[in-house]
Amino acid sequence: MKHILIATAGHVDHGKTTLVKRLTGIDTDRLPEEKKRGLSIDMGFAYIEMPDIDTTVELIDIPGHERFIKNSIAGIASAQALILTVDAVEGIKHQTKQHLQVAKAFGINKVLGVITKIDRSTNERTAEVEREIHEFLIREGFEPEISLFSSKVEETKNKVLEAVKRLAISIEPMDSSLPLRILIDSAFSVRGFGTVLRGSMIGGRLGVGERIVVEPIGKEVRVRKMQSHGKFVEEAVAGQRIALNIPELDHREVERGFWVLRQGEYKRSRAVIIESEAPIKSGPYHSVFFGMREIRGRFRRVEEGVWVFASDQSFVAFRNDRVPILSSEGTLIGGGRVLHPSPLILNKKFIKQRINLLKNSLEAYLKEEEPAKTTPRHQEDSPAPEEVKRLLRITSERIREERELIEEGISKDCIRWCVKQRKVHRLGTSLLVSDPLLRTYTEKLYRDGKPFSLQEAKEILNLSRKYIIPLLEYLDYMGLTVREGNIRRWKGRG
Repeated sequence: MKHILIATAGHVDHGKTTLVKRLTGIDTDRLPEEKKRGLSIDMGFAYIEMPDIDTTVELIDIPGHERFIKNSIAGIASAQALILTVDAVEGIKHQTKQHLQVAKAFGINKVLGVITKIDRSTNERTAEVEREIHEFLIREGFEPEISLFSSKVEETKNKVLEAVKRLAISIEPMDSSLPLRILIDSAFSVRGFGTVLRGSMIGGRLGVGERIVVEPIGKEVRVRKMQSHGKFVEEAVAGQRIALNIPELDHREVERGFWVLRQGEYKRSRAVIIESEAPIKSGPYHSVFFGMREIRGRFRRVEEGVWVFASDQSFVAFRNDRVPILSSEGTLIGGGRVLHPSPLILNKKFIKQRINLLKNSLEAYLKEEEPAKTTPRHQEDSPAPEEVKRLLRITSERIREERELIEEGISKDCIRWCVKQRKVHRLGTSLLVSDPLLRTYTEKLYRDGKPFSLQEAKEILNLSRKYIIPLLEYLDYMGLTVREGNIRRWKGRG
């Protein structure tokens, strides 16, 4: 049986969920708030059995509202193709374009356009929207196929199903011979069974009773049972939606974006070398999505189109993974391709001299990298204790600019050493704060874990925008807070 993962995307209220319900009989809006508002907030899941082509199409219904863009990215992360819905009256809107850009960032190259709600539009307007979508998809580099749909006309449902079938036939199945990879989208507890992890398998195969590793927490556990679409299965393969029963794991330890992997088939990393044409800036924090997981870090340019991305968070990546990149403001700026998932050497000169080798063969590059890594190097001298104490005293009084510190006689080497030792933290590109003062600011903001706005943070800490914005972005980067519009909530809190 072939399994194909397809995401349904499009602007808010353009009929994605209704389309999925008519195609599958499954209502993917399952949350009470979604029912109340008639608006998809989180990912939903459904499937279509196509026995005549020995295929199951796994559908991931993603939210269309711009406030839920990170949920949309998570939904598209495992998809092999996109069904892009467009309202027959409204035509192409902002999220239509945004979702297609996310798909391109993940390397998706197959799209089925579906014009919805044609019963509410005139024939002339529907034809106009069809031309608009056709030109839009060609402009974005896709070979367009477009289908018309009305939830009130059975014939249109059948035509869309035929188009989905053609799409499924054209897609190569995911490779079950590759290392095991499951992108986890939810973890919960079921009475009598214990913890269940649910997600999309994008590589490998897995059997009941096997041992797996849940990253980034590094826990090795055994799979007790598995289900796919409510049925117990003994084995799962790449392309399937799967639920894993793991009683020995506490579901509260697991977050969306975690990975299920197999020991010995991956490496943890805190840096990758990425090829990207996105308008990246060295210095400011960016977000990179490795699968469903958002990792905050900084880019450093190696040469045109090649970057080192480094983070304080550990993550897992593989060669040729496609990754969306968000700016420090949370705006999608493009995508990239992982050239090296766990580089041993981050020296710009070393990488640049071997960049063609790296692009053509990771194995050949690793042979150059290993002996260079083991070559003895001079250990970095630590600065004088008096200079360190002075730096810590100054940066414990208030957030300071680096140029001010240098003017007061603190050397760049001392600053760099203290940042590496995490005695001092760098906020943005030019601000520094001591670790104790950062902890004090964090404790003042915490206020029993309640969400807070930028204005509230300014008032609590009595800091100007010059200092408060880099400070809050650093809390996001550290994984302590999550920004949702103008509000930040504490990770794991409401």
